[in-house]
Amino acid sequence: MTEESQIKDPAHPCAGATPRLHSHFFTVGGSFGSRDATGQQVDDGHYRLQGTDTLIIDKVTFHYKITGHDTLSLIPLVPRCPPSCDEAEWSVSVAYAGYTWHRIGLPPPWIDPERRPIRNTAHHRQDLQFTA
Repeated sequence: MTEESQIKDPAHPCAGATPRLHSHFFTVGGSFGSRDATGQQVDDGHYRLQGTDTLIIDKVTFHYKITGHDTLSLIPLVPRCPPSCDEAEWSVSVAYAGYTWHRIGLPPPWIDPERRPIRNTAHHRQDLQFTA
């Protein structure tokens, strides 16, 4: 698809789209990253915890809450845009407002040799497009 006119229903542009899995991971050593549907790393960074409810990934700050032992909620402190909006856009896309991250198990070693927990994307709304 190369033009908006090719969308059958502009009010629901993702209707009928093939869902794409995307996961995030945090390592004990302070690495943060994303993997696409094929398990390829498509995003990377470093994180650190500050206090009991603040997570900083590279230059972006989030408030976080862990429920139980496997559910993470993120609320970004959206950075100011000028001169670039990259970090502001990224902070919103990582946090997925209103959604939580769930530890659901370990990927097979051929996808991730370190077998880091993967994100549950089954709760993604079909009318939203999630991309790396």
